[in-house]
Amino acid sequence: MSALFNLFRKSQHSASELRDSSLQEQNNFKLLFEHSPNIIIHFDTKGRFLNINRAATSITGHELPAIDLVVTDFTPEESKEVIWKYFKAAVNGKVQNFSCRAYHKNGNLLNLENTYIPIKENRKIIGVYAIIHEVSEKAALQSALETKEQEMEQVSEALEAAIWSYDSINKSITFCTQGIKYITEMEAGNFLKGKIQWRDLVYIDDLKKFDEDRKPLKDGETICHRYRIITPSGKVKWVNDKIIPINDEHNRIVRYHGIITDITNDKELGDRVEHLLHHDSLTALPNRKTLEIEMTTLIKEKRILPCFTLILTGLNT
Repeated sequence: MSALFNLFRKSQHSASELRDSSLQEQNNFKLLFEHSPNIIIHFDTKGRFLNINRAATSITGHELPAIDLVVTDFTPEESKEVIWKYFKAAVNGKVQNFSCRAYHKNGNLLNLENTYIPIKENRKIIGVYAIIHEVSEKAALQSALETKEQEMEQVSEALEAAIWSYDSINKSITFCTQGIKYITEMEAGNFLKGKIQWRDLVYIDDLKKFDEDRKPLKDGETICHRYRIITPSGKVKWVNDKIIPINDEHNRIVRYHGIITDITNDKELGDRVEHLLHHDSLTALPNRKTLEIEMTTLIKEKRILPCFTLILTGLNT
């Protein structure tokens, strides 16, 4: 009889501890509900508002209505069907994460990230908690960033230049503007997907110098070099390639940024000017300036060539 009494007392004590624990959890949840910086809304299974926390009012301007409102009442008309879909999935026991927009009390649209969590009691779903994070500022920043990227792309295309970025950790090109198409006759996607390696376009006679010019990059030095490439159509182009190594906080090179420009016209013009400076415009033969340069070079190299002969010939005789 005594043992039975002790067992009864222990069961009563355990039940009391469970009640106390349950009350503590309820108090903790109440504190979380009231003081969370995010919006928390309690819905019944029909989508009707049962309760909202302080953040819901401070962020949206709305208070708990005196009349029945439902989950879609503050959302744009075109979003209502989708939101009902997420809500019904939550009522069926599945946690839902999605983004949407809803109206502030002043009529402005807010950008929201939502989580719908089913509320279960005795294995039965009795409602849904919505935890909502207001991200309008984040969305505005993202939109501004996208605008800047579009402007950058437009500028790069107008300059007929290619701006690119290479991840030295993953060994891949992570960014390339469409200006590359003007230079190589190929879409940027071919380089981003790794279908084409830039070195494969380099003119074979320039490969040795190309590799040599790039060696300082490993030491973190910025380089700027010129070389020729061959496009798929067989056209040979001169390009100017400037590359800047980027280090992380441990001074490791993690990325390279670069800009490539087509300088074929400038190079051809420069070669033409150089030719005119040293050759007669009528006969295309070397002129007096070329003679002076060659004579100066031969005199300076007298240790290698101890003697040489100069022959003058008159073309009019």
